[in-house]
Amino acid sequence: MFQCPYCGNELRTTAKGRFCNHCGADLTKSMQKQPSTHHISQEKGVRKPSPSYRPSLIIIGSIVTIGIVFMFFIIASSTFLRPLFDPPYGSGIEIYSDTDFLKYSSSGTGTKADPYILSNYYLTEELIGFSIEDTTKHFVITNCTIEINHKGIHIENVAPGTANIRGNTLIDGDWPRAGITIHSSPGVNISNNFISDTGGVGIRIVNSKASFVSNNTILEKDIAISTGISLRNSDSSLITNNTLEACRDAIDCNESDYANITYNRCENNDDTSINITNSDYVKISNNICSNGGEEGGIVIRDSKETMVSNNTILKQSWIGIDLIHSASSIIINNTIEACEHAIYCVKSDYVIISSNKFEKNQYSCITNDNSDFVTISNNLCVNTTSLWSASIFLMSSSNCQIKYNRIENNSWYGIYFDGWMSGESNLICLNSFINNNFDGTSQASDNGTSNYWYDSDLAQGNYWSDWNGTGSYAIAGTANAIDIYPLSEPPV
Repeated sequence: MFQCPYCGNELRTTAKGRFCNHCGADLTKSMQKQPSTHHISQEKGVRKPSPSYRPSLIIIGSIVTIGIVFMFFIIASSTFLRPLFDPPYGSGIEIYSDTDFLKYSSSGTGTKADPYILSNYYLTEELIGFSIEDTTKHFVITNCTIEINHKGIHIENVAPGTANIRGNTLIDGDWPRAGITIHSSPGVNISNNFISDTGGVGIRIVNSKASFVSNNTILEKDIAISTGISLRNSDSSLITNNTLEACRDAIDCNESDYANITYNRCENNDDTSINITNSDYVKISNNICSNGGEEGGIVIRDSKETMVSNNTILKQSWIGIDLIHSASSIIINNTIEACEHAIYCVKSDYVIISSNKFEKNQYSCITNDNSDFVTISNNLCVNTTSLWSASIFLMSSSNCQIKYNRIENNSWYGIYFDGWMSGESNLICLNSFINNNFDGTSQASDNGTSNYWYDSDLAQGNYWSDWNGTGSYAIAGTANAIDIYPLSEPPV
């Protein structure tokens, strides 16, 4: 009796061949030669694997075991064993106590003279590249490259004057939101960093007074950055020598008194170059703001005693300097060219606008709206390009003084007092009006009440290039004003 080598049951032999009655296997060829693949236990009648298959099963099992052990090692080394195995090129640094610096610093003891050095890291995977909180030691983050997946560097609640972030590159990652964020850490030093495509804020400083931000480059290439540098509740901070390009707002200063914003270059930003809100005694000087967007070059809101000096503002699509509810501010020695409006002063009393140069602006050089006791003096207002737009435009403004300005080659009136919103008791004298209102008969228009076009004590009025040399000079407008002491030579 023959048994089936596959199931162990009895075989059936016919003229056509040999077949298994149970499993139907065709074993005709085995009548000649059939290699054995299993042997059957004669004692118990059960099928056992042939010894020739056992080495293959052992090899497969070994490969699976090695794979499991390797995967466990990878997971463990990236989580539990990170402090031990992180090389200089890692994927995230978390420091939440002074002792944590020892895990990641290449040198230093944490003193001011010998700070901990965190350098040469290349971080690509973590939501936050560096997160440092609640420390008291001095440290420097330098020469690191970080792909920003959420925040590049986050510093919070570190001791005053201990944080120094310099010479790093922070670039767009998967979900960028901020390049460098500083919270409740006074006296931080952020310098010489390159930040690109953060998608939110290049450098954000909150509740950190006396911060120093210098020589950084912040620009957008693919993703619109909302703000280049944002300062919040951080008094007495210095922002200097930074380059900010293609942001929405280049520098935004909010509730930060005594801030000093100087020698920055702001180019091709969508809304504002420098925005000041609820921040008193701020100094804005020697900045270049060019090719700006919809809001203005320098916008100051609800901020008293702001000093704006020696800035160059070019090609703003709206306003060069916009002053709103910001009394007792001084705007001096600025150059503003090729904007729609050079200076717009709204509801800001006791402002001084002096010694500025305005050239080739589309509409007004100076618009004074609902602002009393404003002094406009020693400005050069030339070549306003649009028709029906005065060089100096006053609306609902009283007790202002307009003196020693040179107003020249403007297509419409040199000075215009609006009719239904005009103020009163304004003094206009010792100005030079040269070749304004090309197609008109007067270079100024007064539609207000009780405005004075001469100094009665000095018996001096203004210089008018079209005055015939005798008598008074007639001012256009409903007020029927005249300059009874026209000057024969330009005072400026």
